[in-house]
Amino acid sequence: MSDPNVNAIPTARSQVNVRTLVSLAMLTGIAYVVMLLSKILPQVYGFLQLDVKDTVICIGGFVFGPLAPP
Repeated sequence: MSDPNVNAIPTARSQVNVRTLVSLAMLTGIAYVVMLLSKILPQVYGFLQLDVKDTVICIGGFVFGPLAPP
């Protein structure tokens, strides 16, 4: 019996860190919940609106940078 050729089928997987992927998913979930909760809060009259979910998105952007895995 011969040994199986490990390199016969090339794998094109990118090396994605599981911790980074789970952290991004959790931040996305938190942003969604905050968006739903901000609909309950009373709105400010006039043109001024407060989007609280943008703070969560900015925190994720500063922590992981612009080249975070999608």
